[in-house]
Amino acid sequence: MKTLSPEEIRVLGCLIEKSQATPEYYPMTLNALVAACNQKSSRDPVVEYETEEVEEALAALKEKGWCAFVRGDGRVVKYAHRAGDNGVGLSDAQRAALSLLLLRGPQTLGEIKGRALRQHEFKTLEEVEETLASLQQREPPLVEAAARQPGQKEERYRHLLGDPQESQEEAETPAPASLRAEVAELKAVLARVEDENAQLHARLARLEEDFAKLRNDLY
Repeated sequence: MKTLSPEEIRVLGCLIEKSQATPEYYPMTLNALVAACNQKSSRDPVVEYETEEVEEALAALKEKGWCAFVRGDGRVVKYAHRAGDNGVGLSDAQRAALSLLLLRGPQTLGEIKGRALRQHEFKTLEEVEETLASLQQREPPLVEAAARQPGQKEERYRHLLGDPQESQEEAETPAPASLRAEVAELKAVLARVEDENAQLHARLARLEEDFAKLRNDLY
């Protein structure tokens, strides 16, 4: 399976999402797809793609077998994914889970369950886990368990259609090496402050002694 670019990942995720969330507007026109890619909500990261970028991504996805160009009313070209029974062969549940990972990055079982409602209603977390397991067992696998970030307790899952990318939230979380460096730097700053504080106390003590001597000399 060929690796997808970030633009291709976003376009494919939108096609899958809209096919299940708003089927009345699917297949999608180019303008609708550009707007879906650039949504401010339910997207991580938020992007500002130009029409040309989306067109290039669609052409690449078609070549890789992930989307198709169809003729709509008035012979307007529209676009559809091929992740269903007529293409890659994913179920509604699998498409919902995969699209969320494509559009929002690594997520927990609970996040996928809560965010998938417009596409597919997962009854339990176990159903989400079974769906992800089925995507992991495909050849080649489409999903894997993501490495846990510092402070994270729940396991997260990510897609394998492109180079692994952290979500914006995760990207802002310092790696352990960075944390150690920051702690070391803070300790060094604290040591300097404590040293300066000690010097000030010593100077103050000498000033008090000098003042006491001066007072004694005066009286």
